[in-house]
Amino acid sequence: MQTVLSWIKNNLVSTLVFAFLIGMVAYQRWPNYQHSSALEGAAFPSETLVSLDGKIIDGARLQKGTVLISYWATWCLPCRIEMPALVSLKEELGAGDDFEIIAVTDEDAATVREFLSTRPVNFPVVLDRTQALHQAMGIRVFPTLIRLRDGRVESVTHGLDPLLKFKIRHSVRGSYF
Repeated sequence: MQTVLSWIKNNLVSTLVFAFLIGMVAYQRWPNYQHSSALEGAAFPSETLVSLDGKIIDGARLQKGTVLISYWATWCLPCRIEMPALVSLKEELGAGDDFEIIAVTDEDAATVREFLSTRPVNFPVVLDRTQALHQAMGIRVFPTLIRLRDGRVESVTHGLDPLLKFKIRHSVRGSYF
């Protein structure tokens, strides 16, 4: 016990800076997690969406199976890292009607098209220029993934999740592999 106290005393400034940084991260992230837990079990807005390429995504399509809604932005580095994982998941699990991915962004169409020209995706991208979906779901962090099961919010993930593929496989197949 004495050695721990003496170490803290000798490294007081470093300890205080570390504690301050941990406190700031907790302070900034806590409201997101509180809001996320309130969303679980809630119904996702069942409005009709229009993808970037003009295809209609009927709200009923979101009411069956597992649907992954990815809120992202072209400028977001974690979103850029996450996109290939989502493409891979769609290739692996998207053969049937039980799994769907929809990406939602509030950026303009030209910016999104330019981004997707070098990083194509195999799922629809929806433009939410009015931010109606963002506000309805309380999106404050990019990327945010909302996993729906039969039209209800099953889970919300803020930030990059290194276990994303395992969690989605488990949700769709009932197995992590």
